[in-house]
Amino acid sequence: RKDFSIRMALGCRLKTLIAMTAWRMARLLLLGIALGLVLTWWESASLHAWLYGIGPADPWVMLAAILILLISSTGALLIAIYPLHHLELARLLDG
Repeated sequence: RKDFSIRMALGCRLKTLIAMTAWRMARLLLLGIALGLVLTWWESASLHAWLYGIGPADPWVMLAAILILLISSTGALLIAIYPLHHLELARLLDG
């Protein structure tokens, strides 16, 4: 929170801070999705024994997993940017 306060004190807009935070989370999310897909296809032989009725590379299952990840990360983003609307610069810079 303190680095956000310093950025705002130096003239950064709230919209820019939110975009910066969202972009950081989006990069991590995309990296996680890419690594998850690669590891799933790489380990598909061992995953096949654990799955019943679906294949390890079933596109609908992959899509559902990605959508669940996107929804949960959007919730995490909203939780992360909520305090930005309530920044009190003087109090945070003192503390």
